[in-house]
Order: sequence, then structure tokens, then C-alpha cells
Amino acid sequence: MMGKVKPFQFYNESRITTFTGIKANSLSSMYKGIHKVSEESIFFHMHQCYFRPHFSPADNMNDFARWIWIHIGEYSITEKLAMVDPFLCDSVRECRKKLLTYLKDYLGGGAFIPRVSRDKEFYFLESKSFIYPAGFEAKNLNEFRKCIQLSAINSIFYHMISSRMRYGHKINDYSAWLSENLSENEKAERIAHINLFSSNLWDIRDRILVILDGK
Repeated sequence: MMGKVKPFQFYNESRITTFTGIKANSLSSMYKGIHKVSEESIFFHMHQCYFRPHFSPADNMNDFARWIWIHIGEYSITEKLAMVDPFLCDSVRECRKKLLTYLKDYLGGGAFIPRVSRDKEFYFLESKSFIYPAGFEAKNLNEFRKCIQLSAINSIFYHMISSRMRYGHKINDYSAWLSENLSENEKAERIAHINLFSSNLWDIRDRILVILDGK
């Protein structure tokens, strides 16, 4: 028999974007920038970019790969960086490590690497996050579904993506709670396997609701 259910507390996340003061005009300075900037900056360019209104997930590129593709024209390293799926990484640190490894290997090849003009430089940005209670909680599956339906998009982002990366959790908050408190292991597993790399937040919420409905 299950013990007492721990209520799921829903949170919202708001972010303010700022310039880090670091720029890149070549692959070499891109490498140095990725090495130097905060994890919040890596998170911004590797995770948040897929959920901006003007960004098409079908393009399958993070900000770093896109800039190199458009302004540097080095397609082999573009492909490598674009292959780094941030949602399969356990932490922002792991994302950074993969990016640096690919860039270091490419730069070590000795190829001529061009610089871009000032108007085409890459600006490293970062987002400061503010986490606050959404004002509701769930104690059972029915309440949980209703709360997901009521949740703001930035709440979906926090519980599915940001919280896991921030605290190094293996799975998202929803799946963890469903499994640990309600023994809804199948639903938890299906939610954990939603393809975040090719979805937007509205689609992700809809898929979660379908799973919770048992469909």
C-alpha cells in the first residue's frame, strides 16, 4: 500500500535576458567564450533557444551551431555542434563539455579559420531566472491533470526542462512525482520520453495531457 502522497507543488519561472559582455568573431573566440561564460548562458543558447516563438525546432540547431553555419560557413563543425541534444544531457556542464570537445578537435586540425566583421559577431547572452509558486498543488492524478492544463507555459518549461538541468535530476519533475507518489510508472515513463528536441511547449503540454488521460 502506498504511503501518504506528497503534494506536487507547481512553480512558474520567469527569465530576464542580459548580455554577458563576451563576444565571438571566430571559432577560436567561440571556444573561449563557451569555456568562460556562466552555465546560465550555455542554458540560454542550448536549451531556451528551442522554445522561442521565432525558432523552428525542425531546424535542429542551437544558437552556437546556427551562428557558425550562417557566418563562418564551416559545415562539418556546424553538424557536430547541432548533434548535441541538450535534453539528453544530464546537466549544463555536460552540454558545455561536449561543445568544447568538438570545437577543440576541429581547431586542432589546423584548418584556416576566418573571422567575421563586427556586425556579425556572436553575443553571449544569459538569462536570470526567478522561480515562484504557481498557486496550486495536486494530491492525486485527477488534480494533477487539471493543474497541468491550467499551468502557464513557463511552468511547463521549468518542470520539464529547467528544474532537471538546474539540479542534475535524471528525470523531469512530473515523471518523478507520478512514479514516486502515485506509482504511475507507465505514465511517468511516457512523459519522460517525450521528444523535447522537436517539440514546442504547447505540444509538450498537450502530449502530457494525452498521456495522463491514458491514451
